[in-house]
Amino acid sequence: MKTVCLRSTRLVFFGNLALLLAVSSLLFFHKSQIVRSHLVEYRDALTTYLSSDRELFAAPPAELVRRGFRIDSLATIDASRLRLARATAIFEYGHKDDIELIKEIVLSFSRGGGTPPTYYLPLSDKITEARLGHGFCSDHVEIFLALSELRGFFAREVQNEVHSFADFFSPVHSKWIWVDPLFAIMATDERGSYLSSLEIRDRRVSGLPVRYQFFGTADNSVRSETDSRFKRTYGESSFFRRYVLTYGNNVLTEMEQTEAMPILPWEIRQLLLYGRGTKPRFVYLTDSLADHAEIDTARRRLRVLVLVAAYFTVSLALYPLVCLALRFANRNDFRFAHDRKVS
Repeated sequence: MKTVCLRSTRLVFFGNLALLLAVSSLLFFHKSQIVRSHLVEYRDALTTYLSSDRELFAAPPAELVRRGFRIDSLATIDASRLRLARATAIFEYGHKDDIELIKEIVLSFSRGGGTPPTYYLPLSDKITEARLGHGFCSDHVEIFLALSELRGFFAREVQNEVHSFADFFSPVHSKWIWVDPLFAIMATDERGSYLSSLEIRDRRVSGLPVRYQFFGTADNSVRSETDSRFKRTYGESSFFRRYVLTYGNNVLTEMEQTEAMPILPWEIRQLLLYGRGTKPRFVYLTDSLADHAEIDTARRRLRVLVLVAAYFTVSLALYPLVCLALRFANRNDFRFAHDRKVS
């Protein structure tokens, strides 16, 4: 009976171990955009927190940091400024308006983006590829956050249903102002006041006007709202019901730690950063305008992740526990038999 039990648990153990290795290989050694999109969905489900506190999303930088928003240390910023000097072509701006400075930061690297993806490359290489017209929205936002920080701006990443973009905090205007680093776009209301991403979201969902400014200078830059790329990312007001803030802009710290693990696949390095607490969480605004059907979907994904993790944890732990239990039982049987023989 003990032998049958041991063989059964051994079979389950090695079967699940093989399954786990096969799934891990598919996830970590792939180049499929479909697989990566599913990875992103389940990563978001695992690392996203829900909040109905609108003040959190409109809070100034100091208040965000007080509430746990992750930032780079001054030492990291100084070290990165030296490391990225050639890639960023840092120079003194003089007395230019901060809107003009932000546009110059975007135009220093963005050429409209496109394939191939560059998410797995070091930051300096991402900048080089972006200048060649490569990279997706998240790649351009990461570059923008880094360059903005090096040049004294506090910026953050925000997402709608289909796209990633950024806000920067303007000391001149004393507010967050939205910018799309991939397509080189900013926006104002009907009076010409620059809008934050939260204000754009409220206006789009409520049907109020938003006047977009297209300041890209590359040949393939988005020039108007009729551009198909603009329609895919901003064309539907329903895209804006989802409003997610990346709760940190510590991309320079991520760069340091990622480049310290060059041999490991990008996905494994990302998992290690999450394990260390370096990668920031995501915060989903769950007000009356939010898409609650998507929130329910995210919760279902999280339950699936918990169940899968629990299954593999139990199934892989069962065999060693059975082995220990049988060894303990055999030892007791031996002692019992020995005691009987002596008596």
